[in-house]
Amino acid sequence: MPVNFTELRYFLPAAWHVTPPISPGKRVALTFDDGPNPNTTPQVLQILAQTQIHATFFMVGRNVTTYPQLARRVAQAGHEVGNHTYDHPQLPNLTAAQVDQELTMTDVAIYQATGTWPRLMRPPYGSIDQTSAAIAGRPIIQWTVDSEDWKSQNAAIILRMIQQTTTPGAIILLHDIQPATVTALPNIISYLQAQEYQFVTIDDLIAQPLFSQWQYFGLGDQRSY
Repeated sequence: MPVNFTELRYFLPAAWHVTPPISPGKRVALTFDDGPNPNTTPQVLQILAQTQIHATFFMVGRNVTTYPQLARRVAQAGHEVGNHTYDHPQLPNLTAAQVDQELTMTDVAIYQATGTWPRLMRPPYGSIDQTSAAIAGRPIIQWTVDSEDWKSQNAAIILRMIQQTTTPGAIILLHDIQPATVTALPNIISYLQAQEYQFVTIDDLIAQPLFSQWQYFGLGDQRSY
C-alpha cells in the first residue's frame, strides 16, 4: 500500500513548478547522510545544538530500525529527517518493486521512530532515474558541495573541500557516520560563519514549495525528468 503523506504542498504536480528567484544573502544548508550511528551522530547533534543550527539527516532505514531512539533524538532536536533507502543501493539497478520496498520500508521505520513521515529523499550516490523518481513521489534532494568525507576520512581535507567549493545557496553533503566529519564540523561551521554564511533548512534555502520528482541541487538549480 502506498504511504499516505499529509504534507501535500510537497507533492503538487510538476507542471505547477515555478523556478524560485535567487534570494539575497549567503545561505547554505547542511545535510548528513547514512546515519544514525551511535558513535558519531550524538556528537553531530551536540555540535549543531551548541551552534543553534538545524540540518537535514537522510537516514538509512536499516540504521533507523536498529537505533530508533537515536533517530527520534534527531527529529526531536528539530532537524529534518529524510529517506535514504533501506539498504543504500543504486536505485536504477533495482526493479520497480525493489525500489518501492526500499523506500516504503524506510518510510515506515522513520515513522515508527519519529512519528513523522519523511517528506524528502536522497538517492544513494545521487543515482536516480525517472522510474525511481516516480516511485519516490516526493522531492529529491541532491547537493551542490560534496565534502567527500567518506573518501578522505581526514578532517583537514574535508574542511578544505568545503572552503574551496561552497557558494551561496549551496546544499552541503556530509556523513554523520564519519568520525572525521565530527572532528571537522566545528571548523566548518566557524569558517562559514566567518564568511557570513547563514545556515538554513532545505525549505528555507529553496524558499518555495518543493515538488514531487524534481531534483534540487541548490538554490536556483532544480531539474525534472
